Amino acid sequence: MRELYYRTHKYLALCGVPAVCYAVAVSHRFVELWIGPSMNMIALPLRILVVVNFLNLATVRFLILAGKGDMKPGIQSAMLGIVVNIVLSLGLIYRFGFAGQS
Repeated sequence: MRELYYRTHKYLALCGVPAVCYAVAVSHRFVELWIGPSMNMIALPLRILVVVNFLNLATVRFLILAGKGDMKPGIQSAMLGIVVNIVLSLGLIYRFGFAGQS
């Protein structure tokens, strides 16, 4: 199991790190083509979300704990995600509005 854990991280690093770096590098252009140049401010949150979601995926340790029946880290992580999502959503809506305009 330990060998599988380490091998998984090697493959994740080999494939995931270049993909995340590429996504961060082209996020500005992607947002510009996707929803227009007036919404360029979304590129920075997109970059942050890509990196954070990759780090979340890279922590395979949670899956091992869940397999052992220890759900406490998963519940704490989900609760933290809910709180952060609500706070950031309200803050961004207050700052930019629903349409994304100041």
